[in-house]
Amino acid sequence: MGLSLLLSFLLLPGGAPLTIPEGQGEALKKIVDLGPLAEYFTLLEVRHETTDFQGNTFHFKLEAKKDVDTTLLTNYKVGFFDRDNHLHLASELRFVAGFPLKAGERLMATSWDGREWRSWHRIAVRQVENQPVKERRANPFNK
Repeated sequence: MGLSLLLSFLLLPGGAPLTIPEGQGEALKKIVDLGPLAEYFTLLEVRHETTDFQGNTFHFKLEAKKDVDTTLLTNYKVGFFDRDNHLHLASELRFVAGFPLKAGERLMATSWDGREWRSWHRIAVRQVENQPVKERRANPFNK
């Protein structure tokens, strides 16, 4: 009974094996592109965590390359791509604290990647532009 219970946790619906990249670290770190954040940070570590409550979350440990105020770094999203370069999900990148950092200081940022584990081929960080409030109000569906 114990072995079958263990196997049920290791298999996804349909019997596909659950493939989590080796090591909460180097394998994941290789597929992350910090995009415009690379100007400010070095990616030190990437961890993936699965919980019943939140689903799958990525934790990015970042080190400031130069003085940077994270309260000014807004509107960043993380895109999750498969092998065919197909975007499956984009979620907000959240810094654990809004604070002015000095070069060499570190912090964590997190992003949620859904309820189901997928073996991502590429994870990209990009800054998104918000629509001006006037344009949103001009849309008849936004009231």
